[in-house]
Amino acid sequence: MNITEVKNEGLTREFKVIIPNLDVEDLVTKRLADISPKVKIAGFRNGKVPQAELKRRYGKSTREEVLSDIVENSIQQVINDHKLTPVMQPQISQIKGKEGEDVEFILTIENTPHIEPKPMDKVSIERLKVTINEDEVDERLKVICERNFTAVPIKKERAAQAGDIVTIDFDGKLENGSKIDGGSDKGFELELGSGVFIPGFEEQLVGAKKGVVVTVKVPFPESYHEKKLAGKNAIFTVTLHEINEKIPSKADDEFAKKLGFETLGELRKVIYSDIKAGYSDLIRTHMKRQLLDALAGDYDFDVPQTMVEGEFHSIWHQLQHALENGTREEVLGEDAHKSEDDLKKEYRQIAVRRVRLGLLLAEIGRRQNVMVTPDELRRAIVAEAQRFPGQEQQVFEYYSKNKDILMQLRAPLFEEKVVDHIFSTIEVSEKTVTPQELMEKIDEL
Repeated sequence: MNITEVKNEGLTREFKVIIPNLDVEDLVTKRLADISPKVKIAGFRNGKVPQAELKRRYGKSTREEVLSDIVENSIQQVINDHKLTPVMQPQISQIKGKEGEDVEFILTIENTPHIEPKPMDKVSIERLKVTINEDEVDERLKVICERNFTAVPIKKERAAQAGDIVTIDFDGKLENGSKIDGGSDKGFELELGSGVFIPGFEEQLVGAKKGVVVTVKVPFPESYHEKKLAGKNAIFTVTLHEINEKIPSKADDEFAKKLGFETLGELRKVIYSDIKAGYSDLIRTHMKRQLLDALAGDYDFDVPQTMVEGEFHSIWHQLQHALENGTREEVLGEDAHKSEDDLKKEYRQIAVRRVRLGLLLAEIGRRQNVMVTPDELRRAIVAEAQRFPGQEQQVFEYYSKNKDILMQLRAPLFEEKVVDHIFSTIEVSEKTVTPQELMEKIDEL
């Protein structure tokens, strides 16, 4: 086997591999000799099948097996000889070599960059502290009571208001008179302001009284999921039969028991704990962002382009999916005016940052012997399974049979443990803020 390095640029290494045909044929002959005692062919005694007949029947498949082994051996030899650590599976290209010819191919390996973690003594971050007062608990309890409402007919005749639950018949057509599939129903209960219908529909029922017929004219959004309706003008004939108002539940022990708690006080304690947990998650997010920003500004090593491309395509795919389900302004905000080229450039920079930080955290974790325990991984699988009620067993089997998917579940657990380790080694100051100030900090991220 002849191996020659033909490219060494950044993290990319390319090698031209040539395997003389004589070596290939020798290995094929040996492989056929190995299988000869096991082959049964009519007209020949076991182990006495002529080499020519074996080659005629099994030569092609045996040669393919031999070449596969040679390629694997060449990859391992290159990795060992050049002390490489591939970030991904090496790529084989420009394969040449018909039967009777030398086999040639290009082996491309993208190497893991050498990373030397720096001392963390100059890294400092801020941990925000939030004091939870009873007013927040009261407000959260009020929301829970409002969600657990009882709908009752209005006692005094009045026009429908936002928040009312109305019973309606509706029949929809496009502006050209054609019927809309699924655009008609009778006795439909609709909460005004819920956003169940397309934008503009519910608003036109506000102010209508029981028994009236309302003509609702609305356009389907440009981003509507049914492309044949997207952007089209529609006309709905709506008959309003009933107006019900929502009466919130009363916050007392009886209401708490309906929710599974012994007393209202116990419910308030759970609400307090939920608020505290929510703030803790936001505080950690803020701390982690500070840490990652500090690390990103302190390291500038080359990153593997295959990993960058993979990360970029993931980001871009998520963006395109979001744009299919929302307007450009809703999804991109202040970036809505930017061209596709500018957006791609920006998101590619984000991809580079993510890959660089991921590799850095992985190296810090490796050097500090950070490990994800089997129990931690099991709990993560259980949490994932709970997201699919009734399909828990399938989820467990899915992860047990797919090591790559299991590694994807492990990766964020490992990263969080590395981040926790770094938190324990750096200077962390504390600052008390209001809930509003905390949210402002999060919005800035």
